[in-house]
Amino acid sequence: MSVFVKDEFCRPGGLLRLPWFVKDFIQVVRDQQQYRSPETPSLLNPDRTMDDLYTTAVLALLFLTIRILLDKFLFGIIFRRFPPKVQPKLSENLFYSMYYMGAFAFYMFRVRPSLEWSVDLLSNDSHVVKDLVHPYPPHMVASEHEYYNQAGAFYIAASIFLIVFDSRRSDFMEHCLHHFVTLGLVSVSYMYGYVRAGIVILALHDVGDIFLYSAKFVHYLGLAGLDTAVFATFAVTFYVTRLVMFSRLVHMISIETLQTVLVDPGFNKWAMFYDTYLLHYLFFVGFAGTLLLLHCFWFVLILKMIYRELFEGKKISEEGDIRSDDEGDEEIREFEKED
Repeated sequence: MSVFVKDEFCRPGGLLRLPWFVKDFIQVVRDQQQYRSPETPSLLNPDRTMDDLYTTAVLALLFLTIRILLDKFLFGIIFRRFPPKVQPKLSENLFYSMYYMGAFAFYMFRVRPSLEWSVDLLSNDSHVVKDLVHPYPPHMVASEHEYYNQAGAFYIAASIFLIVFDSRRSDFMEHCLHHFVTLGLVSVSYMYGYVRAGIVILALHDVGDIFLYSAKFVHYLGLAGLDTAVFATFAVTFYVTRLVMFSRLVHMISIETLQTVLVDPGFNKWAMFYDTYLLHYLFFVGFAGTLLLLHCFWFVLILKMIYRELFEGKKISEEGDIRSDDEGDEEIREFEKED
């Protein structure tokens, strides 16, 4: 039963609607307390297993081993004709390009066909959120476990890569924060039942990172023009997946979950056991919101590069790394002249 009053359509919209929204929500919480049972519901993922933890640890070690072996034996041979400062950048970006291509292919051909749910992030339907959190916590199929295992393992390994192997850039601290927040999202969503939202977030990021690292790889190869085309594809993909679709997902979880409670007070017993739900909810929304802010920061850098290309005559092919200035770019230009 809806709690909206008769003069609902006379109330203001947008941010002016917030005081009414808060008032209605608090009233629903109070009304639902009469139905509260002594036993609070368990919000832990019922499908969590120690096997997943062991698998993630083993895969993390495997990613580390593969990265080291590729750098030492394969990439070192393939890129030996390039300047010494450029070789590690080529190896780094090729490795990440290969991973994200593989991860997104795994999602498309292994995970997506087996999903028992779907979510349209380009829809304005406020009830789409139910597909993500109903039933709560949802059941996980085998492919979802596998996707979580490899994603958690990779970001553990990637955090080590960032500190030990990867090139230092001016946004190093932001990149560290990104990996910390991503690991937090993977952990919280797995433990507390936001697995469907977590899977969507991982897939959205995988597809964008394919073009990010591919553009940098092509740049360090010295293929002027082609790197600009890949960068343009990346910029569009980044905007659609991380600023449109991902922000829609954040709004869906943080706002539309509560709006659904107003329309359907018994939804997932959210209002009845608000104190049990609230901590996990705030953790997930906090991590997702931080990630969205990082995306806004990086998109500003992307727009700056586009501005320089269009109005200052500085070609993206000459700009260097997409996220920051890079000391290897001068060596690339010298190498191209000699070649």
